[in-house]
Amino acid sequence: MTLKIFLDDKSFHSLKHAIPSGSRSKLIIQKAVHLNLFGGNAVLSCDESEARNLLLYAGHCPSVVASIHNAFRAAGLTFTTPDISGEGLASPLRRQRLSQHPLMSYRGHRTWPPEWTWLSGTYNRHPDGEAGMLEDVRLSAVNDSAILLTMSYGGGRYISQLSFDDPNFCREICELLKHHYGWLIRNIGELNVP
Repeated sequence: MTLKIFLDDKSFHSLKHAIPSGSRSKLIIQKAVHLNLFGGNAVLSCDESEARNLLLYAGHCPSVVASIHNAFRAAGLTFTTPDISGEGLASPLRRQRLSQHPLMSYRGHRTWPPEWTWLSGTYNRHPDGEAGMLEDVRLSAVNDSAILLTMSYGGGRYISQLSFDDPNFCREICELLKHHYGWLIRNIGELNVP
């Protein structure tokens, strides 16, 4: 289902500047249709998961959050995070840093930061968990509760497996990380997630 998100010019430019280069969400911004109605408006067309990803960048702009909320309501979809800051919400809806999220765990052990294994390059630099830049992420082919990350650091490539107790959260994190190729692992750990 395609959602239509209507933004005024100020909100559109605020969201546009909040999305980092290299993010797939930039494509949604680039494909926006600009209308000359009531001082200018932009219409973003995207699916539900792309709209939820836009929320990751819209926390500083309540008018963008409200517009995404309106698009969800018009489509008859549930909008579970009306307050992006998370203040005053019950803990399951509160937004937290990815690195500290309670579902970033497997059998009682934290899965962040990743533990890296050297794949290729001149030699193994033994990077700490949040060193390097994300290159790729994919769901494990043999475990629906694990994702595989690859990153580059100091001329080498490294791989890590993140396992989760919750397979749904695993898939959500996998989709989130696919929009952050080229980001520093340290910065990814700072992302706010519901």
